[in-house]
Amino acid sequence: MKIAAIDFETANRSMASVCSVGVSTLDEGVLEEEAFYSLIAPADNVSYFDPFNISIHHITPEMVESAPAGHSSTLICWILLPADWYVRTMQTLI
Repeated sequence: MKIAAIDFETANRSMASVCSVGVSTLDEGVLEEEAFYSLIAPADNVSYFDPFNISIHHITPEMVESAPAGHSSTLICWILLPADWYVRTMQTLI
């Protein structure tokens, strides 16, 4: 069985302030080497970086300046879909 683990980091308390995403897959108990990670520039209305969040993930506003723009309409949490789909879809969206 193949499973995917998805991790989002946020710039502040807003769940819409996504500033990075990572996807790893586990196939038959083995962590696959091909993982996906991308910084994301939060949408303007939620782009404030809280010092508390920065202290946890160490992502700063300067780091996401040239990153792809994040829009809450494209950053959706997918449930019960094949793990391969997660990685392919995240690579397409970012």
